[in-house]
Amino acid sequence: MNPSLELSLNRLDRVISVQGYNPEGEALASSLDVAFQPYTQALETILSSETVSAYLAADGTVSITVACRDPDKSAQLLSAAQACAQGAGRVYCHEGSGAEVEAAHHAGMSVGKYRAFLELQALDPSITAEEVQAMSMKEIRARIAALSSGDAVTSSDQQSQSSCGGSAHNGGQAGHHGYGNGRHQARE
Repeated sequence: MNPSLELSLNRLDRVISVQGYNPEGEALASSLDVAFQPYTQALETILSSETVSAYLAADGTVSITVACRDPDKSAQLLSAAQACAQGAGRVYCHEGSGAEVEAAHHAGMSVGKYRAFLELQALDPSITAEEVQAMSMKEIRARIAALSSGDAVTSSDQQSQSSCGGSAHNGGQAGHHGYGNGRHQARE
């Protein structure tokens, strides 16, 4: 299981849409009722959901990437996401850019998973976006760690494990926040 989500926020920092970036993400998105909630409440709902709680309990990894055109707003969203993530387990928060959002979407990934893909690709230029799409964040991170330490690990060596990729988008995918036509987006 590797759900990847993206939350889009309006100017009032309320969730206006939730999009899944893979079948697991689509299933999780359809099970959530976070529309029009403040993004911090939505992140708490996602992080405490049965799906996310289960793979965090199984040593999964959640990546939250905040992307917003306004640097001050981006810092505010990131700080709030970090506060929501405290004590939730292996939840990592990052700041992204509008260019990363576009590139990630083009690759069919959440921003968090896309950033991990680029990090892995720098260590293993033969890795493709298609291979990474099928990997969990935990698998990607394990492969990065192995390659960084000089231990080569191939995709076939990896076990399928649960994680949230991209970006609360959880990816993604437990949430990425913010980029869009005057709107902030939260992406998992």
